[in-house]
Amino acid sequence: MKLRLPSEKLGGAYHLARVIDKIRLQNLGELPEEYQSSYCNPAGLDGLFLKAFKLEADTLVQTITKSSSDQEIVEWFKSQTTQEQCEKWNAFALELGRPGTALGERFKQVRAIKYPELPSEWEGTVFEAIALDESK
Repeated sequence: MKLRLPSEKLGGAYHLARVIDKIRLQNLGELPEEYQSSYCNPAGLDGLFLKAFKLEADTLVQTITKSSSDQEIVEWFKSQTTQEQCEKWNAFALELGRPGTALGERFKQVRAIKYPELPSEWEGTVFEAIALDESK
């Protein structure tokens, strides 16, 4: 199973599809090592997603584990969140990692280690870096 990109919307929210994929793979013991450190990490993209929607990681993991389809998860997600939260998150998420934005400085440091092929002057977003990295 290939992880969906964080830029793919599901249930009206960026990154939900990817979180679902990561949790499913983790449950199967098949989440690649390179994703283990970011899995539901409060300091990373997953953590920002959870915080934006005021979701607990354990609750989300349990919900995804018990669900039989993305649609079932989307219905649950929409019952827990608002359209306003989705709109705010989506605008925020698209800019993550750019200088002067959330994760800007941290991403610059992480980028040098996790995405060494990107030039040091590169000013793209977290989503763009993931897409470039996973297109290899």
